Amino acid sequence: MYFNKSSPAIFFTFVLFLCFNCSKEKIIEEDKLVLIYSDMLVAQDTINLSAAGLDSLRDAVLNKYDVNEQLYKTTLDYYNQDPDKWEVFFDKVIVHVGSLRKKPG
Repeated sequence: MYFNKSSPAIFFTFVLFLCFNCSKEKIIEEDKLVLIYSDMLVAQDTINLSAAGLDSLRDAVLNKYDVNEQLYKTTLDYYNQDPDKWEVFFDKVIVHVGSLRKKPG
């Protein structure tokens, strides 16, 4: 096998690229998460549910947006690690929920 002087550098760069992409957790895109979180908040506020009912509600909302529970939890953990990101996200949720309440129903 032939190696030139740059082969180790190319290999090392490739390995770093793979490691970075493998360790990078996938999260739900923010605009979609705003819709999911808003739906959950509105539903919880309008329906009196038991703990089992809340689980069913969460499952129904996640299914509506084609998101599994693990991805949802991972995404919330991602936002919870950075208060600034959480604040920006939650501000968007507040605006969205406010717009839902203004729509004639």
